[in-house]
Amino acid sequence: MSGEKKTEGGSSSNPIDHNSPYYLHPSDVPKQLHVNDILTDSNYVDWAQEMQNFLFAKNKIEFVDGTLAKPEKGTPEYMPWMRCDAMVKGWLATAMEKRYRIVSNILRLPHRCGRICMRDLEKKAHQGRTN
Repeated sequence: MSGEKKTEGGSSSNPIDHNSPYYLHPSDVPKQLHVNDILTDSNYVDWAQEMQNFLFAKNKIEFVDGTLAKPEKGTPEYMPWMRCDAMVKGWLATAMEKRYRIVSNILRLPHRCGRICMRDLEKKAHQGRTN
């Protein structure tokens, strides 16, 4: 079949598409800080821009901006999407103070996607600026 490679043992496997949003590099781990400063009460705008730049560079911005919808359970894309979304949530959680992790429910609600967590953080930051 086109797009498949034969391995030494004769079986075929799909090649890794490094441009896919589902691609995770072997060095990608959830508990790694990828921004200069963790999220605090006073730095949401700068933090969000830095986090968005990082996610764009990692080809994962679609997980927080809503352009890559969660696939239906049972489809071939479901598990890769879940793995990548879990990685994104790990990156987000590592980059914020504990109370923001609580506000976003990022750790307690594994079914919540990164997009919803970012939306909740933005609302919280906006409320903090208007109070």
